[in-house]
Parts: sequence; C-alpha cells; structure tokens
Amino acid sequence: MPVVPPLETRKYPGHAELCAYMQKVAEAVPHLVNLFTIGESAEGRPLMLAEVTNQGTGDASRKPALWVDGNIRGDEVAGSVAALALLQRLAADHGRDELVTFLLDTRTFYILPRVNPDGAESSLKWGAVRVASDRAGRVVPGDVDGDGRILQMRQKDPQGGWKASKRDPRLLLRRAPDDRQGPFYRLDDEGFLGGAGPKADRDLARNFPGREASGALREPESRAVAHFLRSHPNLGLALSLRSSQGRILTPPLAGLDQSDRLLLRHLGQRAEEIAGCPLVEDVRDGDLADWMGFELGIPCLRPSLWSLPRMAGLERDSGELSEVDYLAILRWLDRERAGTGFVPWTLCQHPQLGPVEIGGWDLLTTWLNPPPGEALTLDCRRNVDLALSLAGALPRLVAACREEQVGWADADESGQEALSLPVSLRKVVLEIANEGYLPTWVSERARAGADRLVVEITPPATGALLVGSARTLVEPLAGVGTGHLLSENQPPWSVNSSEGQSKSLEWLVRGDGEVRLRVHHPRAGSLELCTSGEEAPALPPPPPPPVYAPPPPPRVGGAAPPAARPSSVPEASSVASDSATRGESPLVASPPSPVAGYRPAARLPHLAGEVRPAPSGALHRASSPSSPASPSPELAEMPVTSVREDSPLRKEASGRVLGETTTGRVLGSPPTRPGPVHRSLEENLPSSAPPEPSESQSATPPPARPATPPTTRPHPPVRLPGGPAEPPPSAAPPVEEGWGAPPSGSRIPAPLLLRRSRQPEGKNP
Repeated sequence: MPVVPPLETRKYPGHAELCAYMQKVAEAVPHLVNLFTIGESAEGRPLMLAEVTNQGTGDASRKPALWVDGNIRGDEVAGSVAALALLQRLAADHGRDELVTFLLDTRTFYILPRVNPDGAESSLKWGAVRVASDRAGRVVPGDVDGDGRILQMRQKDPQGGWKASKRDPRLLLRRAPDDRQGPFYRLDDEGFLGGAGPKADRDLARNFPGREASGALREPESRAVAHFLRSHPNLGLALSLRSSQGRILTPPLAGLDQSDRLLLRHLGQRAEEIAGCPLVEDVRDGDLADWMGFELGIPCLRPSLWSLPRMAGLERDSGELSEVDYLAILRWLDRERAGTGFVPWTLCQHPQLGPVEIGGWDLLTTWLNPPPGEALTLDCRRNVDLALSLAGALPRLVAACREEQVGWADADESGQEALSLPVSLRKVVLEIANEGYLPTWVSERARAGADRLVVEITPPATGALLVGSARTLVEPLAGVGTGHLLSENQPPWSVNSSEGQSKSLEWLVRGDGEVRLRVHHPRAGSLELCTSGEEAPALPPPPPPPVYAPPPPPRVGGAAPPAARPSSVPEASSVASDSATRGESPLVASPPSPVAGYRPAARLPHLAGEVRPAPSGALHRASSPSSPASPSPELAEMPVTSVREDSPLRKEASGRVLGETTTGRVLGSPPTRPGPVHRSLEENLPSSAPPEPSESQSATPPPARPATPPTTRPHPPVRLPGGPAEPPPSAAPPVEEGWGAPPSGSRIPAPLLLRRSRQPEGKNP
C-alpha cells in the first residue's frame, strides 16, 4: 500500500511539483482524497483542488465543509506550501490522530493550494516582481547580470532619495529631509529602460466584487473560484492563507450584523491563541474574504502569519522599523541563513545606464515568505492547527432514534378471510441536535435565505405511516456558541445559554421491519438512521385462547371415582387407549409450526385475574365429523377469539382452515372476530381452585388400563396463506413445557374437554 509522502520544506515547489505531490497523496489514500481541476489559469496551468474526507462515512457534499486556499498573490508562495502541509496532515494522520480522524469522518476540506499559478511561476523564477515598472516608469524589471533572478539595482545620483547606513553599508536608508552629505543613490528594480520584461504579477485577491460593485471577476482564476464556491452550499467557513504581514486579517466589519462581528472576533481570538499573531481588521473591500462573507455568508479569515521582524526578535512591524531594527534583521539573516537573505551589492555595467550595483534584499524568501527550512515548517504548522480549529467549529447534526410498541393492528386489510398474525403499532421518536459551535445558518448575513432541515421517513415495505408526514421541514438549529453572539458581556453579567439547539419529532408506524430516517441540511450535513422492530422494546404478541380441562367424570358401576389430580389435565395415554379401543383416532395437539418473525409470547394478565395459558399449539382432528370425539354443533358455532399462524385451528378433516377477517383496531389486544355468538372465555374457564372430591369417590385411583399406542391417520400438510406447508405433527419440534402445562408426552383432546367444561359441576356427561 502506498505511503503518504512527507512534505519537502527546504524549497518552494513549482506548479508541476505541487500537482505531482498532490497526485502522490491521492494515490496513497484514495478513500480520503479526490483531486479535481476547477479551471485553468490565464497561461493554461490547471487549478488543482483536493477534496478531503472519509468517503466511508458519507459523501463529501453531505458534510459541513471548510474552504482553504493559498497563493492567491503570486509572490506569497508560503500559502501554497501551508495548504500542502494541511493536505499531508489530514491524509497521513487519519486513523492515528483522534482529532484528524474525527474531522475527516464528519467534515469535508476543500483545499486549493495555488490560486495564482502563473504569478507563482514568475516569482519562483525571477523573484518578487509585482509591478511592471516603478512609479516613474523608467525601468522594466529584467535580469541584467544574468544570474537568473531579479533583485534591486542602485546607482549613484545626487538627486537620489537613498543613503547607505554608516553602521552597515549594505543597508540603504531614507534620505533625511535636511541631509546634504552624500553619496546618495537612486533605487530601482533590476531591469532595463523600456522593452519587454517578465509579465507583471496579477493581484487576484482584489479581483472579486466589492460590496457596492457588481463587476470584477475579470481573471479566469477568480471566475473559477467564484463558481466553485457558489455551487457548494455545504461550505461554512473559509481560510485564505497569506503571508508577510504577521497578523490575522478579518474582512471589513462595517455593515455587518452585530452577531457577525462578534463571530469574526471570537474566531479571530481563537486564531490569535493558536498562531500567536494579532487580529486586525482590513478596511478595504473587494477582497476574496470580503466577497465570501458579504455575498455567500461564509466568514473568512486571512492568516498572514510570517513576519521577518518578529522572527528576528522585534515586536514592531515593518512600517515602524528604525535603523537599529534593520541592522538586527541583517544580523539574524547572517546567522540563520548564512547571509543569503541579503545579496551583497555587486558592480555591473548596465547597457543603458552605465555602471550600477545589483544586489539587496531577496524579498521572496525574507520579507514576503519565510526562508525555506525550519522557518517555513513552523509557519506551516501554525496554519494547519488554525485550519483544524476552524473545521471543529462548523455546525454538525447529531440524531438519536428510538421506538416503542404501543399496540397491535390488523395484518390483513384486504377484506379477505385469511390466517395472519396481527402486526405491531410503533411510535418512532427522532431527536435532532446541533453539537457544533456555529448555528446551521452559520452567519446572520445568510440567515434570511438559510435552508431548513429536511427530515424524511420511510416506513417498512409491508407497513404504513399512520401519523406524521413523510417529509418534514424543521427550522434551523442554533449552535453551542449562538448565545455568546448575542452579547459581549462576560460572566457574571452574561449567563445566557444557547437555545433551540435540538428538535424532537414523532411518527406512528404500522407494521414490522426497518424504518429509515434521513436528516439533511446543506451546511450542517446529512444523517441516515435505521431502526427495526426487533430492536425495540416490543409488547408481547397476543397469546392463543387458553384451554382448560374439566375434572374427570366419576366411575360407572358404583365404584368410587379416583381422587382429583392436582392438574385438571388428563393423561394422554388414557385418552389414546379409549380412542384406540373404539377404533377412533384421538385428537392430538401438534407443536406450533415455525413461523418467520414470530416471537414467543410472554404471560399476559389479559383477562380478569391472572390466566396462565396452556402451551400454544395447532389442534388437528384426524377423525371424521361423525366420530364420537367430534365437537357438538353448539361448540362448532362458537367463534374463535384469535387465530394465529402458530396456532391454526382445523375445522374439518379435509383441512379447511378456520380463518378470521377482523375489522377495527384495538391497541394492546389482538383483534376479535365478529359472529352471531361470542362467548367470553371466562365462561369456559374452571375455577382457580381444584374441585373437591365427592363422598362417593374413592381415595385410591382405579387400576390404569394397559397403554395402547394410538393409531392416527396420516396428516396431510396444510399450507398457510403466504407461507410454506406445515409439517406433520411428528416432524414438528416439541412443545415447551411451562407452568400448568401437561407432560410433554400427553396430548389434550381439546374439543372434548371444551364440551365437558360447559356441563354443570357434579353431573355426568
């Protein structure tokens, strides 16, 4: 597997090297990095952009995103290396660093290391060349001495405005207003009088529309950047990496809402702590950062962290330096860079001006950018930490879904009589919250047109949504820091906390199976949740009707009947012997057939008093309707309270199924079957106490008849509606024994017992 290559900071890369490095990183971690070309420069160089996120946790466009660009000015090449350092850190530390892993799993980074590749190529080749000529229009920059770089050129001139320092002749200082003692020098860029020179650098940072201007975007690079930013609504924050000023710049605060001003101030203060540079407002408009905040509502900071005076130990910026400060900077360059930051003045014969001296500051790697090596590495590290911090402030949706079963509903609503289990009614509850620092609308500038959260629910394929909407729009959610943006006060004067960070939604779903939920917001991300009835704390399914046996009849012939058994269930062997003697097939209770998705029923106090049901099973009758064991017509007319797939009641020997077509819906109980006669089960239930033996009954049981194996006819398989054929009783699994259940070897002739249970107590059948 390819390894993410380390970043080289001992030199500034050309554009071809920069693109090649991005390709290597993308090949090493294709699941994290995708490369795109969003456009071309004026000279045809590609604008290479990296989309960085963990693709295994979601699509990049469905996560909140941070925009990072660099090198928007051609001579600020340090921004491109800092952007590459961010790319390398994200690609190499995912799965090893907890912060990087969390950010890539939940957020997206759009990194454009070099916005101005043409200007960068010119600067790396010739040096810092920003303008085509000086203010007088006298010199066009060019390589006079042929050393491959354009520096400064000085020439002695009595009307010159510069004078060499007496402490170090390399240093040129401004001429004092009353200074008349020379020699004085005229200072120009290295170049020629007239003619063509290197193309002037274009400041693309100022090529974006201002707050009152509708034009600009004249360059192809700025148009490509603007198009990408407008077409990606998931962008929430931005960093435009600059250099050479030693500060963090914010867009102009005038005209912004108070909360947006506070937001930029809070983000800037955090950036100050990380980078160690002061926060300064840029009052000029028309910059990329100002356009992003004013038109798109995306707050943008411009870290310009490199400062040569501060690196040399000074506390003042370049605009306030004295001769002593400049001398301290020269000594630092001599010590740290072996004097390469300042090129000694060398006498040269100019073809147009005569003798001149060429040398001076190497502006590209001193004042404008950190020197390659340790200084550049430190600058990259601070920019990377700042980018990770801002990404952590983006809004982020989190959601939790739970469900509970609240009752039962009819499984079959087609009106046809069919054997089917009742289905569950579930209440699905979704809790949505924003755990990010920023609200989902990010800034007040964008709040008026901010999108609302979209919540979509998909019920099971065999179910339906009974209460609630399949698509719900939710108002934007506040962030953790929203309360801080309403007031500048500190505790104890301000104790308000953020409100409106969460929202709760509920639905009523009919049917078992997965319920899918999707939550989406352009700037806060998307979530997909799935819940299943198997995982919910469900109510137990309705049990089959319990069957209880009456007390045994007294013996015929005057003999005392046997004593009552503790359980009112007769032995199956005696019933089988009687049936075999008469040449009949006994009634046997077969175990329940396996039904997909069936959950064993728990004991329910669903009737008056606690009723302990007998083991559920399918009652089959193999004998003909005219046999003595057949139920009476009165019993045949009695409706079945609940017919379940795991307890199918067979009505005829031909295998016709007693089905039910239920209407209505009762929560918490199985559906009932309408009919002309509906007798309560309580009427058929014996008393909870065992019957007292009569005086004529004997205390000793009669001798048991020899057990004769029952003879049963083959049981044809019966196919349930929508399911496979039911296996014969011999192939079914054994019935699980429980409280009040007969031994596993017995079989209850349920219809005979039901007929006897209706006779008055103490009378013979």
